[in-house]
Amino acid sequence: MTTAPELTDEAKVQEFARKAIPDLAGGTATIPAVLGDRLGLFALAGGPATSTELAGRAGEMCLEDASRRCARSTSTTTFAR
Repeated sequence: MTTAPELTDEAKVQEFARKAIPDLAGGTATIPAVLGDRLGLFALAGGPATSTELAGRAGEMCLEDASRRCARSTSTTTFAR
């Protein structure tokens, strides 16, 4: 009984994967970046920031939004007990 010849060179497959995977990762990272740009999220971020600074800014924006919502509510709102 004869065995089938090897059709792939494992070293070439590994070399291709080492080159292709970072390219694919970069391509997928582009999608949220374009989406964030089109939605204006980068403009809202207030310029370059570290992750800690950005989280602080996001928290401030949430607090400002919450205070605006509270200011719009009327004092006649009642809650069930």
